Amino acid sequence: VFRGMEIFGDIRIMARGTRFYDCLFRGPNYWPTNDAAIVECNFAAGYDTQFADCTFEPQLPNYRRNALVGHEFKAFRCHIRWCNDSIGIFTAPALGAKPTNVEVSACLLDGTVYWHGKTAQYAGQPTGNITVRGPQGQTYVVPPWIQSDGTHNDGIQIQGAYGGTKSVWVHGNAVYNYDWDQVTVHPDGAQYPVPMLGSQDTPHRHAARLFDGHVASNGQAIIAQQNVNQFPQADTVVIENNHLDSSGQLFVPAAGAYPEVQMTFRNNTFGPNAYVWTPANPKPLLMRIGVRLKTTLQGSAAGTGRGGAETNRFRDPTNHWEPNGTLIAEGRTAGIYYDA
Repeated sequence: VFRGMEIFGDIRIMARGTRFYDCLFRGPNYWPTNDAAIVECNFAAGYDTQFADCTFEPQLPNYRRNALVGHEFKAFRCHIRWCNDSIGIFTAPALGAKPTNVEVSACLLDGTVYWHGKTAQYAGQPTGNITVRGPQGQTYVVPPWIQSDGTHNDGIQIQGAYGGTKSVWVHGNAVYNYDWDQVTVHPDGAQYPVPMLGSQDTPHRHAARLFDGHVASNGQAIIAQQNVNQFPQADTVVIENNHLDSSGQLFVPAAGAYPEVQMTFRNNTFGPNAYVWTPANPKPLLMRIGVRLKTTLQGSAAGTGRGGAETNRFRDPTNHWEPNGTLIAEGRTAGIYYDA
């Protein structure tokens, strides 16, 4: 049991029953060479791991630095910011079809870090070195960070899941993927320098602007994409009662290489801040589904088949669109858009 601690470095969970309460995870003082999280819970011997009332705030943000990943953990009332992706959920290929056991509840995921890239998707962005500020206020000059698809931030990324009902249960969270490049003081009044302060990258010049003036890179509040395996049944992955806002798209389910994707997605609310289609059609992109006939979203408790997505509401307290909480519907201007 770890309680009330400030923890630096890479954390790898290789034991059962580990508990973290009211801890601050600061990560290591170097940039990783491969995708890595501050805490990784993807080892066979590490299970029944819990985080409660913890904060994940890396001292050196990086496009490869995420917060918490794995196939066996529970996170309650945690706050994650200044990461590329916040939470990653996936199966462990070495463990075969061992059931996934992940619960994320009542967490606040916000303030992801925008990284510019030099791909055609982001043509015209700066290509020279950029300057970032280190944990003690010192500056580092580093080359531009690049991801294979440009730059993106995901609040919660579900890449695979095995098991029965609620093997992956994401509920009661708030996800705001707006960029923090312009922040100049620590939001909690702490004495830590803000890592992004002094950055020469200016995402407001080349990222999509949201309704409230924030900017967001090409990412999703929640994405479930079956990169590792196909979800075995409609309630293996359950996503409910979350509030999603300030992202490129707010929810994206994707079948990937499989013939279909199925999951439960119900009673979530959507804020106003997502990409807009065009100035002439100022509707935010809430839910983007790749192939309609390959996607099953169970909605109401009884399940409504492919139309289950309509149990999710768009709520907009700033009166930009559908301020009365009307149920979203299929159609580009109604909230649920199908690529095909």
